[in-house]
Amino acid sequence: MTNSPSLPAQSRDDDHDSAAQQIATIVSFLIAALSFTAALIWTSTQRGPWYDEFYTWYVTGPERTFSAALRDSWLPDNHPPLFYILAWLGRRFATTIEQLRLMNLAGFFAVLAAGWLIVRRQSQLWTIGTVMTMILIADKPALQSGAEIRSYFLSYSLAAVVVLGLVAVWLNGRFADRAAAMAWSVAVMMAFNLHILTSVILACLILPFAAAAP
Repeated sequence: MTNSPSLPAQSRDDDHDSAAQQIATIVSFLIAALSFTAALIWTSTQRGPWYDEFYTWYVTGPERTFSAALRDSWLPDNHPPLFYILAWLGRRFATTIEQLRLMNLAGFFAVLAAGWLIVRRQSQLWTIGTVMTMILIADKPALQSGAEIRSYFLSYSLAAVVVLGLVAVWLNGRFADRAAAMAWSVAVMMAFNLHILTSVILACLILPFAAAAP
């Protein structure tokens, strides 16, 4: 009777360390995401509105038809209309500015899902994704902008997904699967239609990667 070969001790230790690191990364990510969620809800309900929020509230009112609002208010604005469209849809459920601010929380969850689709099959990117999440939510302007009905927070968040996707492709030559590629493509399209400065900054980020691609 022969004994089945066993993994060397060093290999078993490496596997154990890798698993422990992945668990620690997941736990850190969940704690950070849940903490930011609680902070964003509290801030959104406690801050008073300011002028730009009153403007957004007015031009996305449900009493205005989509075509009239698009023609008279959203397209004449110097920013792309996507955020106004999202706010217009949100007004079907929100009755106050404080409630409408929570659309940013829905956007935050959607961005986390997109980031997960990008890194889920590339475990070496989990730590990078978690660090990027922590950098985003530790930034004071991110919390402030997340608690107002303007496009700044979604611009921050989508830009983080775009950068994460660029890193994934740069390190691995391509996306891990079609879902990752689709998530990144949707993030790019949305980011380019939120704010004019977001479009310019992301174009400057993407072009060098595109130029360096084989």
